Amino acid sequence: MHLNRLRQLREDRHLSQQALADLLNTSQQNIYKYENGITEPDIQMLKAMASVFHTSIDYLVEYTPTEYPDLLSVANPLVHDYEIDAPAPDGTAHVDSDRLHLLFSYDKCREPIRKHILFIVDELARVQKPQT
Repeated sequence: MHLNRLRQLREDRHLSQQALADLLNTSQQNIYKYENGITEPDIQMLKAMASVFHTSIDYLVEYTPTEYPDLLSVANPLVHDYEIDAPAPDGTAHVDSDRLHLLFSYDKCREPIRKHILFIVDELARVQKPQT
């Protein structure tokens, strides 16, 4: 795996390999090896790199979920129902695909947005007409 984006991000910020290595508490040789696909960074190093550049690991490694279409169809929360440990409000342990989709979407949001989502959902639940 070549970390072409690592090189691009580093150069865009006018950082030498040594300067980036110093930030990441590693060697210049390791940065060279990562950028040229000689070795791959471990997950801790990828997290540190993503933090330094304020980006995601997915962006750094040029990953998109569509690279694995067979896995997408198996693990698609919109297609499959899953059992989870946390009970649903009605007391059942089963969470259907709509609830799971909502949970996955919620998890992707930052904290300030999550508070807004909870407020909106609570308000919608409060003002809805009872089912007859």
